[in-house]
Amino acid sequence: MTFLYEAKEAKGTLIFIVGGEGHVGVKPNWDASHGYFSRYHFNTMLQTLSDPKSSSGFFNVVIYDNPKPFPIQGGAGRTSWSAMRAGSEHLERIESVVQFYRDKLKKPVWLMGHSLGSISITKFSDYLRDNKKEDLVAGYVYSAAVDGTSFEYDKLKVPVLVIHHESDGCNSTPLRNAEKVYGKLKDAGNTKTEFFVVKGGSAEQKDACYSGYHMYFGAGSEVAKAMDQFLSKHAAAR
Repeated sequence: MTFLYEAKEAKGTLIFIVGGEGHVGVKPNWDASHGYFSRYHFNTMLQTLSDPKSSSGFFNVVIYDNPKPFPIQGGAGRTSWSAMRAGSEHLERIESVVQFYRDKLKKPVWLMGHSLGSISITKFSDYLRDNKKEDLVAGYVYSAAVDGTSFEYDKLKVPVLVIHHESDGCNSTPLRNAEKVYGKLKDAGNTKTEFFVVKGGSAEQKDACYSGYHMYFGAGSEVAKAMDQFLSKHAAAR
């Protein structure tokens, strides 16, 4: 399932790949009034990119909900979720979503992967290159990414925005990974790469990998502004 926040004067479309299990359970009858879209702080942050009262309003935002959850338990399960996000079924589904919204909205498509969603976008970047379809995606937002995920640095020429909170407390998503990926992209000659370190927001009394700084709790306007500026700049350059 996908859900669209449509901008009236769009210059591009951002497709967000859900992290965690990759699956929320979005139903066909859910509309913008459903709590997952109207109250969940991460989604309301993304929604502002389509709203000229809150940002440039130049970007359609699509939330992609995988049809079934990925296993994320420890031990062998970690290999399983990683492999499934890198598997052909998942990558072909993402391609179908990208192609659908390119055709429907007639705008360049950007992909955002947050946390475990970073596996999806980095593997999808490889998938596009292997299938000579790099032109399907205009760029990437690599957000609070899992340690060890990476792009093919010397082969990726599209813009990449690396975002990470300076106080992210999730052991699987250290700031040093974001710093390393940003550095390697720059060293490989990708002059369109930018790095934004989130400083605001607050922690929550919940699992640090599913809340608080890791999920930009209380820092939505800061993150949305950085994304809007980055996307607007590179959309204008196309």
